[in-house]
Amino acid sequence: MLNTLLILSKNCFSQFSFILRSIEEKKCAFFILLFFSLFPFAFLSQEVKEFEGVEVLGSYKKLLPSTTINKEDIDELSPHDLGHLLQRVSGISMRSYGGLGGMKTISLRGLGGEHTKLLVNDLPNSNVQNGQTDFGLIQIDNIEEVSVHIGESENLAPVSAQVFGSVISLQTFENTFSNKKVSANASTTLGSFGQKEAYLAAKKGGESNFISVSGKYRQVDGDYPYRIEIGNTELRETRRNNSFEEYFINLGTGFKWRRDSTNGGQNIFKLFANINGSNKLLPGAVILYNDYADEKLETQNFNVGGNYSFYQEHFKLKAFAIYQNKHLRYFDPSYFNLDGFIDNQYNTSILKGGINVSYKIKSFSLTLGTDAENSSLISNRENLGMPERFSSTSMIKVNYTHPAIEIFGAIFNQYYADKNKESEHRNEYNKINAQVGVCSGKKVSKSFSFFVWFKQSMRPPSFNELYYNQIGNTSLNPEDALQLNIGATFNKTISNTSIGIRSNIYNNYIDNKILALPTKNLFVWSISNIGKVHVLGGDFEVSLIHKINKKLSAKVSGNFTYQEVTDRTDKESPTYNHQLAYTPKITSSGRLAINYKALSFYSSIFYVGDRYSLNQNTPSNLVDAFKLIDCSASYKFKIKGKHTLKTQVGIKNIFDTSYSYIRYFVMPGRNYFIKLAYEFN
Repeated sequence: MLNTLLILSKNCFSQFSFILRSIEEKKCAFFILLFFSLFPFAFLSQEVKEFEGVEVLGSYKKLLPSTTINKEDIDELSPHDLGHLLQRVSGISMRSYGGLGGMKTISLRGLGGEHTKLLVNDLPNSNVQNGQTDFGLIQIDNIEEVSVHIGESENLAPVSAQVFGSVISLQTFENTFSNKKVSANASTTLGSFGQKEAYLAAKKGGESNFISVSGKYRQVDGDYPYRIEIGNTELRETRRNNSFEEYFINLGTGFKWRRDSTNGGQNIFKLFANINGSNKLLPGAVILYNDYADEKLETQNFNVGGNYSFYQEHFKLKAFAIYQNKHLRYFDPSYFNLDGFIDNQYNTSILKGGINVSYKIKSFSLTLGTDAENSSLISNRENLGMPERFSSTSMIKVNYTHPAIEIFGAIFNQYYADKNKESEHRNEYNKINAQVGVCSGKKVSKSFSFFVWFKQSMRPPSFNELYYNQIGNTSLNPEDALQLNIGATFNKTISNTSIGIRSNIYNNYIDNKILALPTKNLFVWSISNIGKVHVLGGDFEVSLIHKINKKLSAKVSGNFTYQEVTDRTDKESPTYNHQLAYTPKITSSGRLAINYKALSFYSSIFYVGDRYSLNQNTPSNLVDAFKLIDCSASYKFKIKGKHTLKTQVGIKNIFDTSYSYIRYFVMPGRNYFIKLAYEFN
């Protein structure tokens, strides 16, 4: 492992100069970051006697190169869904197959979405059918905090999440404690293209207990006008068959208690249940002179679970259990087959549980944990069979904390057993992966922090990859990933300005890449473990908050990401050393917020560089870069007592940019929204 670390470190530094040269060629994205980084220094000459300390770049442990987005940030950005929000995080590349309601998947630092684990209120959310999460199906109104962890995760996080390449963690309104006896939120939103939303949430309890409920309904017509160039022809049309509706219902309760008032330790118990569903019409890709589409997609998901935590000075324990049921139906009423239609239905059941224990002795802490999961898929597709999977992940982890240095090391054992009665298939995988990290402590510097970490991870093949139609391959092995990261952070309050800076350089390798390739013709494909991918990248983030006086403050933040994600499978292949499809080398975003008394103004800019629609980087496969600018304004009305009314109006895509993440899946142009929100606490 030491030799591997040395080789990877050498590659990082020897190739980083190439990154800097490439940045010079991409002035547009660099200008975005520069503008949002330097803007606040115009205020530094002013004197302010009072300044409240603020936290920048999220609240994360030193060894966690993570990004945290709080409720205030979410409200300022006004995203349509979680996918729309996550695209602004450094290192994330999003694939969106439409506007509101469109499917959204992500890759983080060149690792596919299958390498990212989603946690909702510290409980894992799994999708064994296709291995990825559709972040367009996750509502944003009830989310209190979003955290993206790439290096080390929290010691008591589910083991099956810690072993993944990255973790996205959500904390929601209905599953968090509050010091308010009663709190309630309600909002309604109207927007372009028939957008109508309503949200309602209430919570009763306090610091030691709570019971809560929330619900949301959203409907969108989606008939937005668009323009797109296909060859030498510019097409101007209106998106058809693009409406959708969805609903969410969430319940939660929790209790805290102590065995005695001294060192008896604190107990926390939480339960939750939720159900959500969607009904979408699928417009498909834009086809010249043919805008007919009538496919439909229906989903319904049910989740119920709970967790128990015990915290003492030297001992901590956390256990969880969760059951998930996911139903998906795809219907095409005019498919050209003998039946004249397609009606495919899939039902996935997942039962999962786990436990972690941690014991601390002076500067050392030892954490042991294990998870187990049983998953099954039932479908009306005869050729899919009835696949089942049992998996378990175990971990042993050691942390050492000293004022000058912090170190962690962990070893994971992952076991998977797949079987399918219909195809008489059974396969087992057993993998051992390691993680190591070192970080400087406060004794070295109170403002600067330097860290390096190494991480091995894997992801198993999904049921679709194993069994789907003629494509599936029951001999697939897990996809392996190796990550090395070197980074630094700087956090300091200077006069009346708080500044935070973070930078990372990373070098990743993916082996046994699962790829779908054509065989004898373009209509018969096969999936195999033949891919190798190399990722070299870096990111830079800056956040500044300036409080001019008690009434006026400004906040500016920006990030810039450069990453080469190249195919290293076969030197004789025409795609060798080419950038992977739909993976931009450069992404960048910036945000400005100005608050004056009850009035606030927000503006954001987002840039995605050139991509290619196929792994072969030819001019004909080029998908043009784009940049989007949004802005909004809000005003808060303090009503008698604890009541607050907030109105917000905004414009998205101000300059009516014509763009798409995926070729021929056009996105909306300029659009508007107005939101009225009520809060009681």
